[in-house]
Amino acid sequence: MSIGTCVARAFCVALTAGVASASDPAPDRETDPHSGLERRDSVPMMVGGFVPARGGTGLLLERLSKADVRIWRGIEKVVAASDASGQPRSPTLQRLWEWARTTPHVLHVEMVSPFGQPAGIAGVFRVERVDPAGQSHVAVIRLCPRNIRNAKAARGPNSVVSFVRFEGLTDVERYAEVLAHELAHAEYALESPERFAQITGAQGAVEAFLTSRLRRAIEPQHQDLERRLEKELAVLAASESHSESVEAVVLKELAGCRPLPRAVASVR
Repeated sequence: MSIGTCVARAFCVALTAGVASASDPAPDRETDPHSGLERRDSVPMMVGGFVPARGGTGLLLERLSKADVRIWRGIEKVVAASDASGQPRSPTLQRLWEWARTTPHVLHVEMVSPFGQPAGIAGVFRVERVDPAGQSHVAVIRLCPRNIRNAKAARGPNSVVSFVRFEGLTDVERYAEVLAHELAHAEYALESPERFAQITGAQGAVEAFLTSRLRRAIEPQHQDLERRLEKELAVLAASESHSESVEAVVLKELAGCRPLPRAVASVR
């Protein structure tokens, strides 16, 4: 990935090949159940149907609609699935899941429509609130199921790691792969106070630079960004490289096991 592409892609899974854009009709095989970020029928739930180790922290699902929860339950089945010998289908995904469930930080989960999102975005990790004491930051993981389902299996447009995203996976396994990428971002940032400060500082610097340029109606140039924010962009590139490496391992683990039963594999 060129260092400039980290501006738009930091903490994201970006898909450009074969993804339905906001103006494209959905394929005949499905309808999009999502209507954006508004959650009129949201239901308060905790991950896995149980309260996390620390009340009010870990993975929180209160921002999910009932339709979103159905997708989430399918992801849970992928995480919990075992192979013929009784071993986890994806030990890496299970480890990330357990970390997220028990972390003292807050990880909200959202599922969004592609409408109003940057083109081709499948998943995003963002910090929403910084705890000055560093004990319990608040962050969000957003998944875009429609973009994930419609994407062709292909190498990411800005990938650092060489792997074919989604190759050989069902829809629900694709969701799990993207979740693994975003959980890897979360763990990488939240488990190291020094790294967390570097990453949030880098994001703030990039966003401030872009906002300043846009206010003056100046088109931001990657060359300008790379020259002025080289260190900050390198921090974001390192985070993306780590998350892609983890995602590639999860893909290999899931694709190397027997397919899930049809009832699980077809979750929408």
